[in-house]
Amino acid sequence: MQTLSPLTRTERIIILSRIVLAAFSLLAIWLDPLEPEATASATFRILQVYFIYAACLLPVLLWLPLKIRQIGLFSHIIDVCLYSLLVTITQGSTSPFFSYFIFALLAAALRWQKIGILWSALAFLCLLLASGSFLEFEMHHADGGFELNRFIIRNVHLTIVALLLINLTTYEHQLRQELNKLSQWPLQLPSDTDLHVFVREILAYAVDLLETPRILMLWEEFEEPHNYLALWESDHLYWQKLEPSAYQACIAPTLADCHFLSKNIGAPNSRMLCMSPSGLAYRAGPGIDPLLIAKHAIQAVIGLSLKGQTFRGYLLLLDKPALNLDDLSLGILAAQQIATRIDQFYLHLLQQKTTAIEERIKMARDLHDGVLQTLTGIALQVKNIEHLAGKDPPAAQDALENLGLLIQAEQRHLRQFIQQLKPSDTGYPNTFADLDRRLQEIAHIIEQQWNLQVSIAIEPRLLPIRLNCLEDFYHLIREALINSARHADATQARVQLNISRASINIEINDNGIGFPFTGCYDLAKLSATGLGPKSLMDRTRALGGTLTIQSHRGYVKLLISLPTTSVLSAPLPNFNAATEQT
Repeated sequence: MQTLSPLTRTERIIILSRIVLAAFSLLAIWLDPLEPEATASATFRILQVYFIYAACLLPVLLWLPLKIRQIGLFSHIIDVCLYSLLVTITQGSTSPFFSYFIFALLAAALRWQKIGILWSALAFLCLLLASGSFLEFEMHHADGGFELNRFIIRNVHLTIVALLLINLTTYEHQLRQELNKLSQWPLQLPSDTDLHVFVREILAYAVDLLETPRILMLWEEFEEPHNYLALWESDHLYWQKLEPSAYQACIAPTLADCHFLSKNIGAPNSRMLCMSPSGLAYRAGPGIDPLLIAKHAIQAVIGLSLKGQTFRGYLLLLDKPALNLDDLSLGILAAQQIATRIDQFYLHLLQQKTTAIEERIKMARDLHDGVLQTLTGIALQVKNIEHLAGKDPPAAQDALENLGLLIQAEQRHLRQFIQQLKPSDTGYPNTFADLDRRLQEIAHIIEQQWNLQVSIAIEPRLLPIRLNCLEDFYHLIREALINSARHADATQARVQLNISRASINIEINDNGIGFPFTGCYDLAKLSATGLGPKSLMDRTRALGGTLTIQSHRGYVKLLISLPTTSVLSAPLPNFNAATEQT
């Protein structure tokens, strides 16, 4: 992994560049030797040593990958010494090897950025001023060979290159820090459903990222006619809820899709540099409500458009010194993050509301299919007891006792239903065996309440069904049986529950008068015509299943088919394959 690190890649590039530089320098001196001959010979020998040294550094780097920093510092010191020696013995500031100093400065910039360039440049300048001045004045003073203009230009050139590299590396370091902060923007779900707390969190992070003294955010929600203004200043959040039309009054419609920059937006005849999908352009006028500018003393400002799925708004960065296009570009990236976070917050709230509504609907459906149906049966039983009380008191007494048992059973079921609503409870029924037992129990109760004889068959008897689906199975079968007794005047019903590789099928037959239609209707046709048992249809849809009703005079068949992927908690055991084949 060390070979993939930035330090290793940097050092490898420098070593390869050094090898190429030494090789072509040797070639150039061999093709066109320097004058005088003694200088050329010494230079050639130095370059040979330098080439061998450069070639040996590459295997050293491979052998000692953990010593990258030490290798870089050692090789840089040698470069400084060798380049100074080459320049000294080859006519000083007029030397063809003066460009080697530029290579050393670039290497220092890659290794250590600003601090490396600064120290390297100071070392080179000191060496040039010392050795160069001595050599030039002592060796060429007599013959007038000292070229003061070349000496000054070369040294100034080296200084300017060093300053440019310092500026470049400083800018690169700052840009890397800003992008690193941007990449670390918190992406977890909002920790609080309080909008005030949420806005405080994102504006506090944005102030640190964008390095601005103040941030003002205006936005309006799409679903609700709410407009807000939030100002972050001196580690405090100032909050204001605006009138429904306030957002349109504060921000001009022409800025809807624009980001802009202005160094003095409150001044007369001020102009803004706007960045829109069509490019950069200057626009006249503030584009912001003058009252808003005066109230918050807005002068230097960066305006960032916020566009989300659930809201729209504007983010104003106030009083940021020395504004430039880089600040605007970074602000645009930050605005996109903020818009995403605000959307996430509103969608999270919407999901919570939707979940609560779905739970209330399910609870209402369960109460309708459970308690209300039982109360209806109890009411019929009470009427029957009133009728028997005068004619057959013993029979009335037996019916009254049965009614008491029925009420006790329903109380038990209601307590179980309440326990199911608690988060720590696993729900009821807990196992498939509990479902079988509970269906047999409800079959007995329906027979007493409605005089409907029910037979239930479940094959196979051990199914890996999810706990939340067991309760839905119970209510599906219970609702269908009560409908058969209450609305179809059936006297016999049969429930068959079986499983195949693709689906779990619930088949319910009765000998009642049927539905107000004749023939075979599926779920889509029932929904289109508005016919059929609504509660059964809703539960079937919720489980991703299908419902088919065959209705004839004296015969009704309901077939509910549920995909195994939506109701099974584990793969089918092997015995199901044999069951399916038989």
